[in-house]
Amino acid sequence: MTKIELRRELLAKRNAIPPEAKHAWDKAIRDSLTGILREYEFVLAFYPIGSEPDILPVLKESSAIIALPKCDPATCEMRFYRADWETLTPGAHNIPEPNANSQFSILNSQLCLVPGVAYDLQGYRLGYGKGYYDRFLARNTIDTLGICYEALLLERLPRDARDEPVRRILTERTIKHVEDIA
Repeated sequence: MTKIELRRELLAKRNAIPPEAKHAWDKAIRDSLTGILREYEFVLAFYPIGSEPDILPVLKESSAIIALPKCDPATCEMRFYRADWETLTPGAHNIPEPNANSQFSILNSQLCLVPGVAYDLQGYRLGYGKGYYDRFLARNTIDTLGICYEALLLERLPRDARDEPVRRILTERTIKHVEDIA
């Protein structure tokens, strides 16, 4: 199965999660994420869209400084800017983005929350196919936490040389340290 076919199948699976289960799973993820974010002063996050785990309430309430990406569809590059929740505007792919007036410098002590359609036990993800996060992670040494539902954590995903793994994966059930499960 190609990445495109697998992505379509896994998105359909995620979109079919019953609302009651999604609500409970999102709450469990948010509860764990709240404790994790306390360990960091600066967090690079993502704005959840569609059927992604809803981490937005935790991001908005966190004492950490949260930055969100601004994506350039022409280059598939992204830069992170401090999130001002009141001034986000639809950006690339209609995802809310911050204004480009306070770009973050990337520090090794930061955490990057990484969205994914699915993850595998080696920390590799299946994203939406444009490679934004892989490009970013290849250029930056940073602690990474992938977020997905346990049902979308697979034994192994197809990958190529450009794919970048995360160090930990948070699901509604647990936090998996990739080095412990690889």
